[in-house]
Amino acid sequence: MKTELSGGTVRCSYKVSGAGQWGYFNKHQCSRKAAVNRPDGAFCKQHDPDVKQAKRNARAAKWDAEYKQLGVAKKDATVGLWMRENKPEQYNEIDEKLRETETQGNN
Repeated sequence: MKTELSGGTVRCSYKVSGAGQWGYFNKHQCSRKAAVNRPDGAFCKQHDPDVKQAKRNARAAKWDAEYKQLGVAKKDATVGLWMRENKPEQYNEIDEKLRETETQGNN
């Protein structure tokens, strides 16, 4: 879908949600001018699929490095960080029990 703006410039072909509670059901074409042409359409800088994927990959690599540095699995780290910030008393109890079982397993 290529819609031209005044002056012959092509608009981004990405569908964006409308405003309000039912915005998801009222999608419309992005109003920005297209910056790149891909086989599946013309896209602005924000909605370019290649740029979005590159950002996603960079963010995932950063998170993987942080989890690796912590030495824990992603799921464990996410739950642990949430509990440490939101339920510190329960987190401390669980942490103590885990440390006890680890020390008993090492003996």
